[in-house]
Amino acid sequence: MPSSKSDDYKEVGGAFVSCWVKADTVENAQKKAKLSIEDNSWLVLNVLESYPVSAKTYENRNEALEYFHQAEIDGEVYNFHLWPNEPQESEQIN
Repeated sequence: MPSSKSDDYKEVGGAFVSCWVKADTVENAQKKAKLSIEDNSWLVLNVLESYPVSAKTYENRNEALEYFHQAEIDGEVYNFHLWPNEPQESEQIN
């Protein structure tokens, strides 16, 4: 979710972030991703999954393959899937 310092704080309720990070271990990739996301005024609340990937992982997924190749060049790529700052279907409103 955006921190109170983020420009997105009032308008964005949260995000799912897909990360491609070049690192020697999954743990180091997670640490690097968390630091990068937090440096951009976002809070990491949960990690759903982390695993090593290769170009073969994305054989039939062109967009993800592009992110993978860009991470090979830049070392990391983050794709934020944002949702608005309003109640979501899974949230109960009292």
